[in-house]
Amino acid sequence: MISSPHSEISKIIGRPWVENASGPDAFDCWGVVEYVYKKIGKPLSFNFDFDHKNKTLVNMCMEIQKESPRFIKIDKAEEYSIALMYESGRPTHVGVIINGDVLHSISSKNNLKGGVCLHKMLFINRMFEKIEYYKPT
Repeated sequence: MISSPHSEISKIIGRPWVENASGPDAFDCWGVVEYVYKKIGKPLSFNFDFDHKNKTLVNMCMEIQKESPRFIKIDKAEEYSIALMYESGRPTHVGVIINGDVLHSISSKNNLKGGVCLHKMLFINRMFEKIEYYKPT
């Protein structure tokens, strides 16, 4: 469970996954990142345009990062670092490290219930082929 002083963060666990949602009633994966950073007093000062066809949110984030770095890559997970998760060689998902676990929002697939979840790193490592960690600049 998430410990104080961030008990507000734990209240979103179980909320449904909805594409492009950033709370408080539903979240997509990037919405969880934005929510957590706002709750810890470090709101992300940018938003992304979701109107690009045939691009996932994470791919759009990576393209934006190449043009104007907003994140720095770090070697290992740290509290509140952003976990960028890969499938089939490309980034497809993001979450936030909380007490060594990953808080994220997923759509229902592969017999997994969707929504905001707090998963152990071991589970995340089995779900995704590669994980990179970032902190906002």
